[in-house]
Amino acid sequence: MSRTHRRTGVLRRQCHPSVDPRVAEAMAPYLTMWFGNPWSGHRYAERPRQALTAARAQVAGLMGARAQELVFIASGSEANLLALRGAVLASERPHPHVVTQATEHPAVLETCRALRRLTVLPVDGDGLVDETVLVSVMAANNETGALQPISDLAALAHARGALFHCDAAQAAGKIPLDVRTWGVDLLTVWCIGTSSARTCASTARCDPPRTPRWPR
Repeated sequence: MSRTHRRTGVLRRQCHPSVDPRVAEAMAPYLTMWFGNPWSGHRYAERPRQALTAARAQVAGLMGARAQELVFIASGSEANLLALRGAVLASERPHPHVVTQATEHPAVLETCRALRRLTVLPVDGDGLVDETVLVSVMAANNETGALQPISDLAALAHARGALFHCDAAQAAGKIPLDVRTWGVDLLTVWCIGTSSARTCASTARCDPPRTPRWPR
């Protein structure tokens, strides 16, 4: 195998690693024996509900959040979409403005573009405007691995009355995450980045939510 192919393999494994055997072993009983709907009232729901409660506490610990602040979603893209659209729609502004950076994951960029009023910043730029209701910047880039100063960026966004969302899909399990230390309002993680199953992501919301100073 050439050096280029080896490097490509390493990069792809970082973004899409295989499922850790320990994760597969832990999941197996809930795919074969205890597969009841955890929200049902019958006895087959008891074991899945206990497992879901334990998983929620574990993920909350990873993110520095409270268990009740988590929303489990089917994928990282869906988690980002929920966080971004939810924050913008909650602003109730007729023409909400969103700021993000050019190197974001397509799940963020395309969602932001669908929200119409959008400023895409170069990776070395900075710019906020008075009508901004949301800023979204990823913690670790999924292609380059570049780390952003999230706490500083969140503080800048809050100084202009905007909420701050961070896509931490590639940061989870590699660097410490803490929604309150970072000062973010919304944080999304994707389990695939930690060699877990490929069907779960979560969004943490600061609780109580920050009150943005949206102009009226």
